[in-house]
Amino acid sequence: SVYRVSGRRGSSFELLFEVKQGFMQLGEPRNFAARLASELSVDLDGRFELWLGGAARAGNWIPLDPDARWLLVRC
Repeated sequence: SVYRVSGRRGSSFELLFEVKQGFMQLGEPRNFAARLASELSVDLDGRFELWLGGAARAGNWIPLDPDARWLLVRC
């Protein structure tokens, strides 16, 4: 599967995108991959597209593990 996340960076100090399975509160967290918004290419208005999964690509991409269940975005 391939997913596209798009948005605008805005005024947040930083954003973190994490591909995960499980829950920290239950003692079973797994973090497969992570990217900081400061690592992404953005346009002049701060807009970005982040691709999840599929064939490896340069730039705004995060691989998806087959066991991944959700994307967590922290700001």
